[in-house]
Amino acid sequence: MIEQAEQGVDYFTIHAGVLLRYVPLTAKRLTGIVSRGGSIMAQWCLAITKKAFYTRISKTSARL
Repeated sequence: MIEQAEQGVDYFTIHAGVLLRYVPLTAKRLTGIVSRGGSIMAQWCLAITKKAFYTRISKTSARL
């Protein structure tokens, strides 16, 4: 993210609410997870079985 910001990217979408414990709650939803990024994050959580992808987001966002 820092490298991209230095290159001029000024907008990031952070799917911080996608946590492993919430992914099963989306299974019975009519539309599931509708954002592409959110569904990618959910698949990552299930495959890696970690609670969240963003472990250093506070430190990173402070640098931005």
